[in-house]
Amino acid sequence: MFREYLLRHLPVGELAKHFRDDIGRPSKELYAAIGALILQQLHDLTDKQTVEAVALSIAWHYALDIRNESDAYLCERTLRNYRRYLIKSGLEQALFRTLTDRLINPVGVNTDCQRLDSTAIRSAIRGLTRLGIFVEATSKFLRELKRTFGELHDQVDPELNRRYVDRQGDGCFANTKPSESKRRLPEAAKDVHELIEQFRSTKAHELPSFQLLVRIFDEQCEVVESEPT
Repeated sequence: MFREYLLRHLPVGELAKHFRDDIGRPSKELYAAIGALILQQLHDLTDKQTVEAVALSIAWHYALDIRNESDAYLCERTLRNYRRYLIKSGLEQALFRTLTDRLINPVGVNTDCQRLDSTAIRSAIRGLTRLGIFVEATSKFLRELKRTFGELHDQVDPELNRRYVDRQGDGCFANTKPSESKRRLPEAAKDVHELIEQFRSTKAHELPSFQLLVRIFDEQCEVVESEPT
């Protein structure tokens, strides 16, 4: 179904505007890359599970028309970059409209019934991207803090290092599914806020990664005082 009716109608032309022929390495095959993002949402997979499916699943190879071994590899960072390009171009709405309209006739969808609103799809994609920004910025700060001010890094809660640097075990943000992104985003924002407050008055505030952490928090979050109960 995906390969026959949807794959070749993806808006790859709009996404291609973000790449140049004369600079940088060749981009991944655009149909496969965008298709992987859609299948990720469809199956509610983490980024890690998605790149594994692209590499190992014969069903995904067929759906995405992957015929070359080089196209069967997609790293997590590349996946996040393509997701960011989709949002930057406003293509999440176009994707929803294209895919649903292409399926109406072949599948016999009853248009008298209300279909899932595109804002739900857009919210899941954006939520996963915002969470990724928090995770990468936090990881960058913790790594730079350890290299530069080891004595301050020793004050960091080991649980934060496990979740953001080691990225292993339960509760790791890197293993978040699209359906979980809305719930987990406030958790990551809370961690960032606590790190900022912990190290704001120390020499760690001079680190570029700390300043980036502050900027991201100021741009993405709002601190609201809760009423006492």
